[in-house]
Amino acid sequence: MVESESGKNVTSEIRFSGSAKTRSSHIHHERVENQSCTEQLKRKRTSDTETTTKRRCESDNSIDQAPEGVIGAQTTSPSEQVTACLSLESFIFTRKLGEGSFGKVMLATHQPSGLQLAVKMVKKRKLLENAKDTLHLEREVLEITEDSRFFTHAYGTFQTVDYAFYAMEYLSGGTLTAFIKSRAPLDVSTTRFLAAEILSGIQFLHSRGIIHRDLKPDNILLDGDGHAKIADFGLAAMNVFGSRTIRGFQGTPGYLAPEMIRGRPYNYTVDLFAFGAIVWEMTEVYFAFYSVPNIMNSHLRDVIKRLLCKSPKKRQDACSNLKGHPFFLPINWAELEAGRSRPPFTMTPIAVLETSKQIDLHEVMSGTEAQKPPITPEDQRLFYGFSYISNRWKSIESRRNNGNGNIT
Repeated sequence: MVESESGKNVTSEIRFSGSAKTRSSHIHHERVENQSCTEQLKRKRTSDTETTTKRRCESDNSIDQAPEGVIGAQTTSPSEQVTACLSLESFIFTRKLGEGSFGKVMLATHQPSGLQLAVKMVKKRKLLENAKDTLHLEREVLEITEDSRFFTHAYGTFQTVDYAFYAMEYLSGGTLTAFIKSRAPLDVSTTRFLAAEILSGIQFLHSRGIIHRDLKPDNILLDGDGHAKIADFGLAAMNVFGSRTIRGFQGTPGYLAPEMIRGRPYNYTVDLFAFGAIVWEMTEVYFAFYSVPNIMNSHLRDVIKRLLCKSPKKRQDACSNLKGHPFFLPINWAELEAGRSRPPFTMTPIAVLETSKQIDLHEVMSGTEAQKPPITPEDQRLFYGFSYISNRWKSIESRRNNGNGNIT
């Protein structure tokens, strides 16, 4: 759930949305502030819309400083593209991968590089209505997790008048939900390996004061080899260090810790409870963790009991050294965190997705947004600083510009 400023709870779903048509009578300025983007300000009047469009490509540390106006709904023509930057027209959209109340996620090909990416599209109005205080939070977490292999990586973010876009790596293994459904119950070695990777990701977040607050199999993706990567930080909380606790009913029923359901203060251990529910779900065909069967592997059963402890204090104490638990004894943590451990299972080959058919951009976009009153300049200013290019994308562009064909 998302708790809005008015105190209303809004169901949490995948936050994907489309973009809108160009609006007229808005003046926009283009600004490029990226090490790979060497061009200076460009201004261009479009003949069909009386609009000057704005596109920014910025480094990790840059700050948007457009003093007036709003962000353009349409970016520059192909001849003006700065290929190191991510922009709407630099993509060919070929397939819808998912959809929720906030919009869509699309499979797209980045034309200059030829890479397939998953482009997550979020309606600005939804963010302004339900998550105004956390507009930049997900982007900030994506930057923090960029160097860890246990998270889905963003290549960068950009925006238009009505939408915020996340250009993400495309993971062909699908969700953990689909994996469980196709193989449930998972054997002990598979459960152990996936649990170890998820635990490593969770502990990475907690060491940096981040609580995910919506851990569930739908928010864990698998790559083509079967490695687990945590996704979707739209409900995350930051700067929760030490003994600090917070409040707020966030997440998905079935994975919520008792203290959160009761409206009590909580800390990072709510993620451990959700993790316990995920581990249980991997081991059973049905999902009900009120009692742990004795037929289960004894070490696995003990791990689940520790994670699902109703008392947050006892849960915290019981899970203080999970990596040292006998259940994880076969795991070489150094090898795992270095990416040298191979999954003890073989992924089912993924069918090649149809990418030859280009989806018309207006089919991807939501026309209803263009029919609504423009987002005010004051609200648009809340998105200044949202756009960025990741170090990973800069490296890809650098290799591509240097003539290295291998850019994966």
